[in-house]
Amino acid sequence: MEMNEQTIDLGPIYEPASVAFQFETPGWYILGSIIGALLLMGLFASAKTYLKNAYRREAVKMIHSLTKQFQTQKDAACIQEVMIILKRVAITSYSRKKVANLHGLQWLTFLDSKAKKVSFSKYHETVAKALYQNQITNQKEVLELFTLSTKWIKSHA
Repeated sequence: MEMNEQTIDLGPIYEPASVAFQFETPGWYILGSIIGALLLMGLFASAKTYLKNAYRREAVKMIHSLTKQFQTQKDAACIQEVMIILKRVAITSYSRKKVANLHGLQWLTFLDSKAKKVSFSKYHETVAKALYQNQITNQKEVLELFTLSTKWIKSHA
């Protein structure tokens, strides 16, 4: 049995007119409202975080100022001021009840426990001599302590 191929002429293909893209449907207004609300919430959260961390920025500025003062004057009182700043920041973050009574090695250990990759405990002797005897034995350690303090302020929980 042999099949004959027959062609059928169907004529030209008619395509519908293209649909114009418009933002007039309600779905676009809903999507735009959702995106706008999410952007506002993100902006609000960012502003809240920025304001919440103002104490950190102020403390870092103060420590930078004390670092410059120490480099020019070599004054042991700068270490006392840094410890006061750290105590204020810790009270703001962890409550007066937990922080106010801490001093000496216990205070430095507390600082170590609240941020990663910081070790205030190894500067215990330097801090003690500066605070109680008004002596600076190692200027390099004092500058390291200032840098460590800035790092702690920026990274504590």
